Amino acid sequence: MSLRLGKNGLTLAVASTLLLVVALGGCATVDPVVRTSGNADRLLNDPRFEEVTRSTPNVQSWAYDAINTVNDLEYEVRVRNNGTNK
Repeated sequence: MSLRLGKNGLTLAVASTLLLVVALGGCATVDPVVRTSGNADRLLNDPRFEEVTRSTPNVQSWAYDAINTVNDLEYEVRVRNNGTNK
């Protein structure tokens, strides 16, 4: 199985990620975040992620940043909800 996004699909993926970052801005961390909902782990364990590991360094770097962003955003949501699962 191949993960191929056309120009419009890639643009949408990048725009969606940037929108999330801007909407919940200021939540980048230096250290790994713990106690999130597990979506970053789910993405890393997705069989399609193998395509990323065989991809170019540029794609790998983008995926790494995107997964860290997901993790950071989940943490920020949890902090804003005072640690509850609202």
